[in-house]
Amino acid sequence: MSTVNDTNKVDLIGIDKECNYVNLEIIDPLTWEQESEHLSLLQKKINLYLSFIESGDIYEVKPEAKDKKIFIQIVFEYELSNNAIKFLFTVANILYDAGYKFGYTIDKPYKMQCIPIV
Repeated sequence: MSTVNDTNKVDLIGIDKECNYVNLEIIDPLTWEQESEHLSLLQKKINLYLSFIESGDIYEVKPEAKDKKIFIQIVFEYELSNNAIKFLFTVANILYDAGYKFGYTIDKPYKMQCIPIV
């Protein structure tokens, strides 16, 4: 399985039929000891996901994603640094403005809530 280190691969993609979302997950097993490099990897990975969506490649890989809303989630293994929290807040606002749902969780399965994007 790929992780945040693999900045040229989508880690996980799935369909939540109940909520009518395409779930794209980034798996992040890194500590925050090298914070600037970690944040740079996250930014590259998120940009890859946006390119994957906006290019239409997502529909070639997962044709059933058509007409579904996009949910991007990061699954962290370690607690976040203050700078990481600020970064994710900025990312959330940008993705929300682009029409995507965004979230993160720390080392536990995430139960996505069906919250409409307005």
